[in-house]
Amino acid sequence: MTRKYLPSILIAILGIILFMITGLLDLPVTLDLFYDPNKNFALFMEQSVFSGQMIGGSDFGVFLIIYSLVTWLYYRYKRSNNQMTSSNFLEKYRFIVVTGVLSTVLAVHSLKLLISRARPNLYFRELMNAPEYSHDYWLPGIEGIFGPKGYSWNSLPSGHSSTSAIFITMAYLLSSNSKSSKILPAFVFLSVLLYTMLMGVARSMSGMHWLSDSVASFFIVWTVTDAVWRKFRSNIVS
Repeated sequence: MTRKYLPSILIAILGIILFMITGLLDLPVTLDLFYDPNKNFALFMEQSVFSGQMIGGSDFGVFLIIYSLVTWLYYRYKRSNNQMTSSNFLEKYRFIVVTGVLSTVLAVHSLKLLISRARPNLYFRELMNAPEYSHDYWLPGIEGIFGPKGYSWNSLPSGHSSTSAIFITMAYLLSSNSKSSKILPAFVFLSVLLYTMLMGVARSMSGMHWLSDSVASFFIVWTVTDAVWRKFRSNIVS
């Protein structure tokens, strides 16, 4: 069992290492991005139809999860009524739904509740000159779990970046198709990585996240995707 999920564990370890390295650059890089005068890109990536705004950069990942859930439920219903539907077809959509729920909903938002990390806009405007926070924008341990809550202290990880990263599932599904080029899954994966990092840059520009928040989100989604894939792979490619 451990050997089966060893790649997932290694992805998580790599994510922790890169998160720590990125964390060393958080303050200067995020500060520069926060005071960048061009905010149009950041506004597009931040807005969402689910907040009553125009469609935004993170909506596409949410659309993918919703579409997969509706499609899975619909064809599962048809199959229960003896209408022929490929089990492989159903499993592909279940893979996306389970990965989305476990990563973008449960893992990311659970960590937000357990870790009190000040968002950059709060830190730069209020905490940076306060003696008790001058070198710290974390409230770790017991103080972090039971300390000040609310939107301004839920920086880690980034929810927007996690929904952008959910398209990693498509790279895994493409890799299971023997007829598709082996280059295509790699291209999709690298495109998702780039888009997630662009989302991270945008979120730092708006002062809502440190750059390492987005790095953490990407690796959380990738770890969960890889683990769920190893659980469902035999049903999808059989």
